[in-house]
Amino acid sequence: MHDSANIGFGDWLMNRYLNWQINTKSRYKTHSAFADHLGVKKEDVLNWLNYASEPQDGELLMKLADKLGPDLYKHLQKQPPNVK
Repeated sequence: MHDSANIGFGDWLMNRYLNWQINTKSRYKTHSAFADHLGVKKEDVLNWLNYASEPQDGELLMKLADKLGPDLYKHLQKQPPNVK
């Protein structure tokens, strides 16, 4: 059995992308459309998928976690913000 907690951010994001492709009702299931869904640039998504970079900004991380789930922080090895 594959432990999803041990996969890197790029692979984790690819899983989220593939699930989004399956679940979306949109005809356009491209990286560009996924980036639009996340509210980021296509180049950022491609860099993340290819392990060229990772999102760092706190506000961006919160926005991405809202769309992709809070386990985003675990895969980036970052502490989630304290929610009061």
